[in-house]
Amino acid sequence: MIETRYKKIFDILTKDYDFHTASEIAGIISVSEKTVQNDISELNPLLKGAKIESKRGRGYIFKISDKDDFSYFLKNNWINYSFEEQDFNNQAYRIEYILMTLLFNKDYIKIEDMAEKLMISRSQLKLDLNRVREILKDYKLGLDAKPYYGLKLTGDEFDKRMCIKKEIIQVNPDLIPNLDDYYQEIQTIKKIVVSIFDKYDFNIIDIAFENLIYHLYVTCKRTRQKEFVLIGVRDILNLRENREYDIADEILKRIGEEFSLSFSEDEKAYIAMHLISKRNLDDDNKNEISKGVDEIVVKMLDKVKDTLHIDLTHDLDLRVNLGLHLIPLIKRINYHLTLKNPILDDIKNDFISYEAATVASSVVNEKYKINLSEDEIGYISLYFTIALRNNERDRKTKNILIVCNTGKATAQILKAQFLKEFKDYVKSVKTCDSNKINKENLDGYDLIITSIPIVINTDTPIIEIGGFINNRDVKNIKNFFNGYDVSKFFPKDLFLTDLDPANKGDLLKYLTDEINSKKKLGDNLLEEINKREKLAPTEFDNLIALPHPLNALADDTFITVGILKEPIIWYRRKVQLIFLMNIARDNKEDLKYLYQRIGDFLTDKEKILKLINNPDYTYFIKLFGLDNN
Repeated sequence: MIETRYKKIFDILTKDYDFHTASEIAGIISVSEKTVQNDISELNPLLKGAKIESKRGRGYIFKISDKDDFSYFLKNNWINYSFEEQDFNNQAYRIEYILMTLLFNKDYIKIEDMAEKLMISRSQLKLDLNRVREILKDYKLGLDAKPYYGLKLTGDEFDKRMCIKKEIIQVNPDLIPNLDDYYQEIQTIKKIVVSIFDKYDFNIIDIAFENLIYHLYVTCKRTRQKEFVLIGVRDILNLRENREYDIADEILKRIGEEFSLSFSEDEKAYIAMHLISKRNLDDDNKNEISKGVDEIVVKMLDKVKDTLHIDLTHDLDLRVNLGLHLIPLIKRINYHLTLKNPILDDIKNDFISYEAATVASSVVNEKYKINLSEDEIGYISLYFTIALRNNERDRKTKNILIVCNTGKATAQILKAQFLKEFKDYVKSVKTCDSNKINKENLDGYDLIITSIPIVINTDTPIIEIGGFINNRDVKNIKNFFNGYDVSKFFPKDLFLTDLDPANKGDLLKYLTDEINSKKKLGDNLLEEINKREKLAPTEFDNLIALPHPLNALADDTFITVGILKEPIIWYRRKVQLIFLMNIARDNKEDLKYLYQRIGDFLTDKEKILKLINNPDYTYFIKLFGLDNN
């Protein structure tokens, strides 16, 4: 049985029978203030001999009006509202429960005992365990099956803690034993961390703060279970050079005093690593960028420019930010430390930034003879996200002239529609009647939009539209603003469907053979693709993978689309749709818009599933939004 929110609220209010605000209660039980207010309004009619009263400015207070009625209610009725049965009929709930049991148990667990506890058959439990193994694989964890003993979780303590945080605490904390203690402990840890951050003037973003609190809670729990991280003497000595170590030391000292715990030097180093990974970017501005670090950054930006045709070599802010980031990163490389990235999955959704970071990271890999983890690449990706967004905002806007002959009102409607569709591209918009067009300085505009055929002498591009702007017009105008038609990058003869490979290796071999039969890029195409795969997997959410050569081999940019009959495991994720990109070797065309369009498509799960279910080239072109019809 698990506690209801009614019981959680009841316990808070009856612990001291004092005022508690909705905000305070919401923080303790991790729900919204509105939820607390609704729950109290539902709970009040259930109570007998007592009532939860509210007072403006002070919050809620629990008051007993009749002790006998209230005592009878507690003995006979309260159990019906304070607990609910565990939903073992729900597979998702069972999987979470199995994960929790394995993560919080040091000994082997018999399959028979687990099946009995879950009230399911052995065959059903085996199916559930298959899903559990898939989840554990994402954290480099596994299950050791021992005859007559059962199952036991295996893997590094770092990875176990990450799994506890992401799969239990952040998904379903109600599974945690002694739930009241959990919420109270979380609140105590928060107060301690806030006070110490204030003392050191240490700032991190909200999501990083919440993740740190969870990690500290897990550290306490694992310490009680005598499960410890091991960092190593040399790495601890190196970490002590950072002020984050002093902050971690004080945090764990205060927490230890509060909960009667003693933390090892390894645990202090572990928390220091989290603090280093979570500090605000501005905190690094106290460091100076050496000539050697700056040379690495220049090579990173050149590599992105040459490989992906994204030119950010003149972005001074990006150059400085990457340099400042490399200073602690190089320290971590020297310490043999890898920082976990709590928002990696979200970061990877920004495909263009993550890909640029991966390519840039290859320079660091070559310099220090390492392979940066996906977590570290994710941190670098954040800087490219900022740079590309700033670059997009700073793009030169256009002066537009709209020509029509159907009256002033229609012209204003057309202008309003144009501004709605293209506000990010526009510096100014002017409307003009066709009979007055000769009075305009047409060469002073960047683009002329006309709803009627016109013949005039000007070098300014002219796009003719209908009476109002339709979808086809939007595509044509956006292609003008961005300089090219994206559809040219998707050749029909390299749109490959009904693929049925045994594995990733067989698939890449087939695709590269097909490409070479059309484009003749050479035998090292597959080798270059595998080099890129070694940097970081090119799998993403939504059943997609985006492989490409690490070094460009093609004379022109093109994308091979591959659609599989059934998904295959790429690295950890299932993949059924492949965009294999080949970027032109020497053509310096800026491809940011192409990447943006790909990113938009590949984060739209509905479109991806539609394409997989209807693998037709014409349908793909329409679905991607590349047709002009």
